[in-house]
Amino acid sequence: MELGLVGPAPPWGGGIASFTNALAGALGDVRLVHWISWRPPRHLPPGTHLDPNAPPCERAEPTLELYDRASWARAGRRLGPCAAIVLTLTHPALFVPYRSLVAAYRKLGGRVVLLCHNVVAHERHPGLRPLARRVLHLADALVVHSAAEAELARELAPGVPVFQGFHPVYTAHAEQGWPERPEQRRLLAFGYVRPYKGVADLVAAMPQVPGATLEVVGRFQEPVARYERLVSRHGVGERVHLLDGYVPEQEVRGVFARADVVVTPYRQASQSGVVHLALSLGRPVVATAVGGLVEAVSHGETGLLAPPGNPVALAGAIREALAAAPGSFDAGIRRVVAARGWEDYSRLVLQAAGGEAS
Repeated sequence: MELGLVGPAPPWGGGIASFTNALAGALGDVRLVHWISWRPPRHLPPGTHLDPNAPPCERAEPTLELYDRASWARAGRRLGPCAAIVLTLTHPALFVPYRSLVAAYRKLGGRVVLLCHNVVAHERHPGLRPLARRVLHLADALVVHSAAEAELARELAPGVPVFQGFHPVYTAHAEQGWPERPEQRRLLAFGYVRPYKGVADLVAAMPQVPGATLEVVGRFQEPVARYERLVSRHGVGERVHLLDGYVPEQEVRGVFARADVVVTPYRQASQSGVVHLALSLGRPVVATAVGGLVEAVSHGETGLLAPPGNPVALAGAIREALAAAPGSFDAGIRRVVAARGWEDYSRLVLQAAGGEAS
């Protein structure tokens, strides 16, 4: 089956671009015949970024303009020869351009699969759920990454087949071998800093994790000064370091190598690329028991779970993880890395594209 793919490609940076690039590689040139990406704009919208060190991806065609409806219709016609197309969904607002793309593609036949990184959105703004219903109903099949997201997708789009998969690990990092852990009680919170990520809860937990240091590394989408005041208020200024900025792909491994434990204290989550990046690099994860994180982190095997929005409980889980004997989580992490590969994931995408039973 020949597929089309719509999603960000390098030099776009971030987890979604990395995911799409890995999926394209797993599908291979035999399956994937067209990959259409976003054209880098002159002025980036808030919260987006390009990796200045990443060369353009030769396999992708960067022809989409976010605010140019005609570019999406052209893409739909360009994808017409494909038996099915896979559209990357990160936010319901993509309904508007995707509607134009799908309408043009439908005239030439074929199936539409939405690969749902988020069925709705992390932030709970009015109107997002009705918009999510509309974008989900553009598809012939939906691919999601957790049981919680599958349930939500079936609620919002009854009748549209849902294929429940998983977030794959990052094979390229895993194959390089795990960097040695420093064993110095070092914690890492990685990625965009937004309210739902719960970094404020993690900072509040730090007074109850004596002797540990924390790095918060990633682009802040809130004022950094707000977190600096929080760090000062809790008296952990010497142990909590806020590093605001995009981390290029070639520096990611070094950031995780400095950590003994990765913490994802999210207040809400569909799934987490950070969790799977941590596991790919051999780092146990302390996560909150929300959404897909319950499936992503196996309590006691690949890390520990704590209730969300509870700094006291979070601190207890962190202390337990740091006190565990060296290598305690390694066997569990290796099992997950072996089980959540791109070959199995791409097979699920092909099943959805082919209209097989979910």
